Amino acid sequence: MYQRFYAKVSYAIPSIGTVNAAFQSTTFDNNDPAGIGLSFKLTAIDNLALEFEANTKFPTELVNGDITTAQLVAGLGVGYTVSDFNVKFSFAGKFLGKTVDPDSGALKGKTPAEFAVGVMPSYTIGDLKVGLGFDMKIANLGMKEVDYGPVALQQTDSTVQWQASPQIQYTVGKGKLQTGVGLGNIKPTPGPVGAPTVNIIQWQIPVKLTYTF
Repeated sequence: MYQRFYAKVSYAIPSIGTVNAAFQSTTFDNNDPAGIGLSFKLTAIDNLALEFEANTKFPTELVNGDITTAQLVAGLGVGYTVSDFNVKFSFAGKFLGKTVDPDSGALKGKTPAEFAVGVMPSYTIGDLKVGLGFDMKIANLGMKEVDYGPVALQQTDSTVQWQASPQIQYTVGKGKLQTGVGLGNIKPTPGPVGAPTVNIIQWQIPVKLTYTF
């Protein structure tokens, strides 16, 4: 079934890097609005990989007629390689989202900001690559107004989410096997109104098998 349309254009700048521009249409049921994105990958410096990306979605009308502006999402990734050792750092943020009254233009709510950082060192031994990733995200920064019906508007608390993930990758010919363990409070659960968020430690074992023809 048709869901949405994607388009991407890339332009390689010799000896410097690559610029990418992307567009995605709204879904056929209008549950997810259209959006645009822009990214740049620097390849001019030996042993250093640097990539910047930003994307957002177009304003959309809610069921009650309000207009919501999607957050701007921006991220920066930096990787450095020395022989068989590699380390990657990532920084990302979401901000500027809001909801306004279409008639008066009055601000009715702000989408809370989020910021995330990550680090992933890895070492390659022959066909085996071993890595240890750590990610942390601070969510619900700033005011987020939630209508609980008869209860007055509430302000949500900020939460800190983290995940540690030791990983291994084994390559055999054209095949590649990746697995590891993910441990962290990946999805903090909101408590009752006025109560703090409940942090539950979760674990997972993802397995990814890739074969190139």
